[in-house]
Amino acid sequence: MNIRKIGCLLLAILCLNFGILNQAEAAITPERIGGFTRYDTSVLICKNGWQESSDYAVIVSGQDFQDTLCAVPLAKKYNAPILLTPKDKLDNPVQWINLNKELYRLKVKKIFLIGGESSISPDIEHEFIDRGIEITRIDGKDKYDTSFKIAEIVGVENGIVMVNEKNYSDSITMSSIAASKGMPLILVPKTVDSTFQKSIEDISKYVPKVYVVGDSNLISDDIISRFNNADRILGKDEYEISVNALEKFQNDVNYDTVYLANEDDLSDGLLGSAVAALTSSPIILIKDKYDSRIQDYLRNKLNLIRKINVLGGQGVISDSTLESILLISKNEIINDNIVNTSMNEGEVNSIGKGIEHSAYNQLDEPTKTIQEESKYIISLINNSKIDLSAKVSSQEEKALGNMQKDVTIQVAGMNIQTTGWLVIDNTGIREVVKIPDILRPYLPKEVQEKQYIIMDPLAIISNGDNSSSDFRDMANFENNFQPQFESFLKKYSEGWNSGFDFITYKGLMRMDTEEGPKYAKTYNLKLTDVTFKSILDYTQKNFMQDKDFISFVKQLLITCIDLSKDGNKDIQKKQLENTFALMYSHPETALSNMKNFMDAVKDVNIIGDNGVDITYNICDGYIVGENGTVDLNTSIGKLISIINSASEKGEKITADNIKSALDLGFNFSVESYNRNKSVEINLPEVTETNSIDYNEIVKINNNKKK
Repeated sequence: MNIRKIGCLLLAILCLNFGILNQAEAAITPERIGGFTRYDTSVLICKNGWQESSDYAVIVSGQDFQDTLCAVPLAKKYNAPILLTPKDKLDNPVQWINLNKELYRLKVKKIFLIGGESSISPDIEHEFIDRGIEITRIDGKDKYDTSFKIAEIVGVENGIVMVNEKNYSDSITMSSIAASKGMPLILVPKTVDSTFQKSIEDISKYVPKVYVVGDSNLISDDIISRFNNADRILGKDEYEISVNALEKFQNDVNYDTVYLANEDDLSDGLLGSAVAALTSSPIILIKDKYDSRIQDYLRNKLNLIRKINVLGGQGVISDSTLESILLISKNEIINDNIVNTSMNEGEVNSIGKGIEHSAYNQLDEPTKTIQEESKYIISLINNSKIDLSAKVSSQEEKALGNMQKDVTIQVAGMNIQTTGWLVIDNTGIREVVKIPDILRPYLPKEVQEKQYIIMDPLAIISNGDNSSSDFRDMANFENNFQPQFESFLKKYSEGWNSGFDFITYKGLMRMDTEEGPKYAKTYNLKLTDVTFKSILDYTQKNFMQDKDFISFVKQLLITCIDLSKDGNKDIQKKQLENTFALMYSHPETALSNMKNFMDAVKDVNIIGDNGVDITYNICDGYIVGENGTVDLNTSIGKLISIINSASEKGEKITADNIKSALDLGFNFSVESYNRNKSVEINLPEVTETNSIDYNEIVKINNNKKK
């Protein structure tokens, strides 16, 4: 084993494990819910929260938002969207038409109109009645009286929230919280008259708890004294009050989805409160300028957030504002997520996977012999597709793991369906495969009547010579080596700074999985032939002289040799020791050999025109989805030449006049689910009558050839 072979292995290990630690700036990519006007935005918010139908709708004036605030708990009580209407249908005919289209889509049967005829004309009301929609208009003597009337419908048995008429920003944050808890909002005027005092006295005897937003300058102590159980939510400014409100109700707030609204343009925030209340989601108000407090708050909640919705278009909250507020951190190794999730897989005891796989293959300038031998295989590959559903469980005491694979293979015009089981215990591996009915006619007569084929994959690989590693040793090696590998990988990830941007963070993406919808952090890996070789070059220049790294790889290789039952392992270990000793004593020779190897590799295509393009979806610390394309294209003759240059004497591969170029590509999609949950694996009952050993099939075929 010479230096060039060791170098090739080092490069492979580094590129597979450190290549995904590319440093970059990362920002969450939120989803906008916003139209050209506030009316358009109200319809878009409705479509986002009510994708099918709704028996109820709450309609408020698009010109007067004071009544809208108190309507949010009412909308939540009836699971209804809040929509805007012009005062009169002739005032804004386009928006009136769009409103009616949305009501028709929802199949609305009853509408709550909020506000008097000065806000929404009688013509609007009569138009709805003529269409057979039941109408309830909620209209008080003023906006304060309207809030009390809404409270009567919502009910006060869960408590109420009192907000000052002028502090709408405080009110928006509380509106979705109050709605999700079934509490109405009461608007409090700056100057309290006798009518308002009478309403307070009437309602106070039925209210078990009142939450007051703001200090005594906003809502007086005299009003609060009418209630037996009052709790103020305070803060130095609107932002601090909002955050304190969210923290007070943190057990009731669901951060899976967060809504952002502009603090200075409250219409979108008011409309969004209704949809936020559906999922107990918070609405966070931001200004169209940088605010470190908002950035810090969102960062602290980032591990809880699966999706961010921005209420309003660019004119309300600009992209530059979002990028400054939602930036995770500068120069953060964002793709450390991918490494950590890969490591987490070692802690998984059970899992389900759904896999789709297809391939394409092309051979350019083949020799006549290669063309004849490969044309049928290439045709099969190009027209094949594999769908696989796998379940893995390692929860049983005696077994290291069981697996069940339901497979459908589409190839050569056939649809082959089968199921395979893998049982892994301390003695080794046993695989059971159900014989597909479609293949029975092509099997030996002795096999056609059987249901299952039993095989030992390790014995097949070693040709039955019992040279494979002891399985218990392999399992122990994996358990013992994993912590070392993780420690090593984390240490060296800190020093990886190639400057190549081949992994990008794409934001949060909704996935419809076997376990229901999830919002996953999405990363995209893209490699071309040029960037791949740049990474190889960076690797050999920056890690080949690192003694800790070389020592780690040496330990790994020696352990692998020790696991082998090969009779020549002592010779192999001695060769390995000599090779590494030479690398330590003559590093310039090792670097020179690696440089020559890299120069040779640069002349050979490895990655094809379609490149490597893989998307990773990460949720709850695991990779829950992968999909992409891998396109490999290489000159067979040149590749063999490079292999020969890295080989010992006597290990050369004959490659005379081979000019063929192999283009091999894969398209794949993988979904993982039910990690560490109950996974049912139905192992079949295998007997001598219904099964046959794979080795017996080999013997039958060999006897027929004699």
